[in-house]
Amino acid sequence: MAQGAILAGGLNRGHKKSEDFCILCNAVVNIFFYTDVLGLAFASLAAVVFSGFILYDTSRILRHAGQISPITGALSLYLDFYNLFLALLRLLNRR
Repeated sequence: MAQGAILAGGLNRGHKKSEDFCILCNAVVNIFFYTDVLGLAFASLAAVVFSGFILYDTSRILRHAGQISPITGALSLYLDFYNLFLALLRLLNRR
């Protein structure tokens, strides 16, 4: 039920980013084939992807300092750190 809600929420978002695609793929795969190893693999992949997003967004903010509003830059970095934190929680929560 929760994965269906995540899937519906991912489809209803107005702007699409690559993390939306990751959430959508994770939800669809977890509905049918959830295992602990697969969850660990998705959490590891998410941690690597969001670390890359932090580096990309930081360089984008520095390169286009006058063109990007500070609120947009701060929000994108906040979401990157938030998603990285969630991925690390999933990795460390394994029993």
